[in-house]
Amino acid sequence: MEELLSVREVVRMTGVSEKVLYDYDKRGLLKAARTGENVANNRKKYTWKDIDRLKAIVVMREFGFSLDEIGGILDDPDFDLESVLDKRTRELTRKANRMRDLLLFTKFVRLAGADFFEAMAVGPEPINDAADFLRDTPLYRNALRRIANYSPSELADAFTDLDRIIECMVQRNDSLGFAGIELIVGKFTQWWETYVGSFDDMGYLGFWAIFEDGSIVASEVEAIGGEAACGNLQMFVFFVWLKDLMVQVEEGVAETAALVDTDVAEALEKFQYVCARVVIALGLWDFIWDEDADEPAGTGLDVLDFAGTACQFLGYMKGVMEDEELHSFLNPGDAIDLNPADLEKVIAFAELVLKDDEGSDEDGGDSESNAEDTCPYVPRRRIGAECK
Repeated sequence: MEELLSVREVVRMTGVSEKVLYDYDKRGLLKAARTGENVANNRKKYTWKDIDRLKAIVVMREFGFSLDEIGGILDDPDFDLESVLDKRTRELTRKANRMRDLLLFTKFVRLAGADFFEAMAVGPEPINDAADFLRDTPLYRNALRRIANYSPSELADAFTDLDRIIECMVQRNDSLGFAGIELIVGKFTQWWETYVGSFDDMGYLGFWAIFEDGSIVASEVEAIGGEAACGNLQMFVFFVWLKDLMVQVEEGVAETAALVDTDVAEALEKFQYVCARVVIALGLWDFIWDEDADEPAGTGLDVLDFAGTACQFLGYMKGVMEDEELHSFLNPGDAIDLNPADLEKVIAFAELVLKDDEGSDEDGGDSESNAEDTCPYVPRRRIGAECK
């Protein structure tokens, strides 16, 4: 005869209170047997099979399932607790990452957005405004044309690869911290190079513009990762790109800061190298006015725009340095050695130059050409090179 357990024995064995057992019995979730109807010693009795079901209920409650959900799952003839919990674990990981990403995105828009609520809803307008320069370039139009001209089968292949990356993004292991984000961005950059265009040639703003213009790539990212996935991916690429650039400019910033109080002309020359690194990385170099050409390339950036745009992104670097939590998150291996005092000094110097030199650039043509030759944007490490 099968051993039966009393309510008191079940309570002692499982830690589930008698009140809870009564509630489960009332709901039909865990229906106990009875010793006899209409007799004084009629008592609830549980089998070992009931105990196994109770354990499953307890575990599933810890994982956030409602009692109604639990009842439906346990009564399913194909019920497999391990697979159910595995699915819920992925859902919880996705949800936890979404909450962490929202907190990081809040820092992102405070850093780069002019209007907080607008930036939270549609992304930072200052970055989108800067990306406008890229939208009329052959390189940008060719990238959009390439995406649009894929056959259905080619697009399916491309999106199969992309979907894996986005799924990894929303399910990433939080214990890796920013290194996990860098890994995802590396994989995505490789995908971009394969199916869209050269990330280095288009620059950061070319990538940003394609996502902001509602391309089918952006739609696919949201279809797989949820409505916040596009904004999060843009944010992740921004922080990885900005971190890399902060390493690139640290020497030029230090040299410029050291000369500000002693040799303004030399400081300005050093600052032009810093600007060149930023503008080339953004993808804006071809928009600098060329005084030797009959017509400027594209719509053209004058020297004021050149330095002003660079200062905008130097300001983002300053924001990272001032936010200890953000700086610590982006820089766990101490790769960034940018001196905050030097950066602040250079930005203040640049603002004075821009204010006092409205549109004036007597030696701009030669110095800009030299800056491109001697100061190309060479990433500290090729983004994605470690993600074969």
